[in-house]
Amino acid sequence: MLHTNAAIHHGQEALQQSSILLSLIILLPLLSALILGGITLSNHAKTSGPSEKMLGLFALIGPALATVIAGALFVQQLKQRDLIWTHTLAPWLHTSSFELNFSFSMDHLSGLMTVMITFIGTLIHIFSIAYMHDDRGFSRYFAYLNLFLAAMLLLILSDNIIGNNNAILFNSDYYRVVLALGVLLAIMTVVFNILLIPKYGINGAGFATFISIVIYNIAKVSFVYFKFKLSPFCVNSVKTFVLILVLVGFFYFWDFPFHPVINIGLKSVLLGLCYVTIVLKMNLSDDITLLLNKFLNKKL
Repeated sequence: MLHTNAAIHHGQEALQQSSILLSLIILLPLLSALILGGITLSNHAKTSGPSEKMLGLFALIGPALATVIAGALFVQQLKQRDLIWTHTLAPWLHTSSFELNFSFSMDHLSGLMTVMITFIGTLIHIFSIAYMHDDRGFSRYFAYLNLFLAAMLLLILSDNIIGNNNAILFNSDYYRVVLALGVLLAIMTVVFNILLIPKYGINGAGFATFISIVIYNIAKVSFVYFKFKLSPFCVNSVKTFVLILVLVGFFYFWDFPFHPVINIGLKSVLLGLCYVTIVLKMNLSDDITLLLNKFLNKKL
C-alpha cells in the first residue's frame, strides 16, 4: 500500500513538473523576441552589430525548442487518451460564483494545434533567414515574428481565453465538431496569410490570425447555442461590449502631450477607472460588483 501511494505521489509530481513545460512553449519565442528587440534598439544608431548567423540563431532557437517541447507533450497525450496538461501560474479572480486563474491548458486539440503552429513557425523562421539576407531590418523582422508566434501560442494555450465551449463539446456527442473546427481554423489561417501577407506584410499575418480566430469562436459559440441552447451572453454582455467600444473610441483620439509610453499608461489607467466605475453604477456584472465590494470592505 505504501509503495502504491509513493508511486502515485511520484507520478503526480512528474505530471506537475511536465506541466510547467507549457509555460516554456510560450516563453521561449517571447525570450527570442525580447533578445532580438533589445539588439534592434541597441544597434539603432550603430552601423555594426551581431552577425546575421548569430541573429538567425537567436531567432530560431526559441521556436525550435518550443516545437520539441510541444511535440514531447503531445506524444504523451497520444499514449494517454484522457491526459490534459494544465499549469496554473497564479490565482487571479476568485468569487463565490466563479474562479479565474492565470493558467495554461493543453488538451488533444490544442496540443495538435500547438505542434502545428510551432513546427510551421520554425519552418518560416528557417526560410526567412535566407529571404531576409542583407536586409537592414533583419533583427526587427525576427523580433516581430517571434512575438507574433508567442501571441498565437498564448491564444491557443491560455485556459481562460477560449471559455467553456470546448469543455461542453468534448463532453457531448458532438466532440468531433471541435476537431472539424480546429481543422477549419488551420485552413483559414493559411488561406488568409497567403492572401494578406503579400499586401500588408507582417500586419497581414496579424489580420489573418485575428479574422480566423474570430470566425472560429463565432462558429463554436453558435454551434453550442443551437444544439444546447446555451449562451455565454446576455443583455448586460451587449451593454458591456458597447461600453468598451465607446471608451476605446473616446480615449483613442485623446492624446496627452507626454512621452508615448506615459501617454499609453495614463490612458490605460483612466480607461480602466471609467470602465469599472460605469460597470458598478449600472451593475453590469454581479461578479465584478461582488469582488470590488469584498475588496473595499477589507480595506475599510
